[in-house]
Amino acid sequence: MAVSKKEQRPIRPVESPESPETPETRPGIEQLREIYEQARELIERRRRGFLAAAGATGFVLLAAILMQTPLYESSSLLLVKFGRELVYQAEVGSEQAFVQRDKESVINSELAIARSRPVLAQALRQVGIAGVYPDLGEALEDLRGPDGEIAATDDEALIYAEGVERVSAVLTAQALPEADVLSLAFPHSDP
Repeated sequence: MAVSKKEQRPIRPVESPESPETPETRPGIEQLREIYEQARELIERRRRGFLAAAGATGFVLLAAILMQTPLYESSSLLLVKFGRELVYQAEVGSEQAFVQRDKESVINSELAIARSRPVLAQALRQVGIAGVYPDLGEALEDLRGPDGEIAATDDEALIYAEGVERVSAVLTAQALPEADVLSLAFPHSDP
């Protein structure tokens, strides 16, 4: 039996579109100029639309900025000192003095006191509730009788309780890390 020889054909290399030999795939200077010209023509044709959109966006942003209420913040730093009342020292002998409570518990106690309702109520009374919250100040003035005294103490307590709730909602009190300092901040729209 005779074996037939297959014809051998030359192998052609497959041309890929990524090959660097095809100049159509790489944008040249002429293509960049053409893209630039098309973009410029589009902008010139749609100039009024672009200006109207940019103007409307600018107007909306300006209105949003002008309509915002400015917010001021009063802040304070308080140093927590550890006094002798926290240190036990033996009356007789030469024993070393030791602290009964650690610093963290003292700082947390001071934070709790600063956020407490009685402290906030006293601060509102000293500053004046009308200066902090004018609507509550007006409600308090409506309770005053002709002699200038407030007749219903329950209503006054309710007004101050509302003021304390508002203050405690926005007051931030925190201990600074690695320090014996408390940071208190109160934001308000009136400087």
